[in-house]
Amino acid sequence: MTVPATHVPPLTVLAATAPMARLARAGGPSRIIRAALAGVGLAVLAGCSGGTGSSGGDSGAAVLASVGDVIADQTSGLFGSDDEAPPPTLTRAQINAINAALVTGSIDESPDAFFVALAINGPRVTYMTPTRQSLTFDGMALAATHGLGVDLAGYKSDREADPLVTRRPLRDWPARVTRIYRYHDALGGLFTRTFECALRWIGTEPVEIYELTYDLVHVEELCASPYRKMINRYWVDEETGFVWKSRQYVSPERGSVDLKVLTPFAP
Repeated sequence: MTVPATHVPPLTVLAATAPMARLARAGGPSRIIRAALAGVGLAVLAGCSGGTGSSGGDSGAAVLASVGDVIADQTSGLFGSDDEAPPPTLTRAQINAINAALVTGSIDESPDAFFVALAINGPRVTYMTPTRQSLTFDGMALAATHGLGVDLAGYKSDREADPLVTRRPLRDWPARVTRIYRYHDALGGLFTRTFECALRWIGTEPVEIYELTYDLVHVEELCASPYRKMINRYWVDEETGFVWKSRQYVSPERGSVDLKVLTPFAP
């Protein structure tokens, strides 16, 4: 199974740095945003990456056309919806036809929102929905969010010690890791919360991700700071250390986001 490299080339491509709005309703605004992303963000990423198909090899317009109204009409995303219609989704055949890296995000058991790889900045990759929510990853660690309410503004760890940032086989994962999360205060300033985290192996579990089943090791990470405790969870390929599914902390107010990798990013 081919999985992405831990690091990506140092490129500066940030169509994703504008402030993110809250989840938009379906219809006109959503389609306008989709067109803007197709013409700017994804096209830039595609132009910078040769890749094997998971790094944005198609033009942004082609990618979003492939995802189509399934993503553009996500009325629920990460915040739920009053609509009675079943939430939009993608089949594995549709996923395989999209030449771009894809992940899903869900909060509090909401329907999956689909995020497409949009931009890279050094080792970090930003994914975005047509409704301008975004997730930024440093390797496999959630490093920033936009549009989720109370967002994660930044993330830091010891790059060599953090197995989410510097990927390695599960047998080489450390027993403990320090994670530093950054947030904006009411005046726009930044403050940090440092968590000391202890990892423990729960066991091997079959995990289905959009019609594909993986045998993954469930790793529980118990984290504590002077202010609170929280738990991260990872479902990891034992040999490669790649995290196909995870639950990662965002903020006290927002809680955690459930993440699944549909198509891995490859530089």
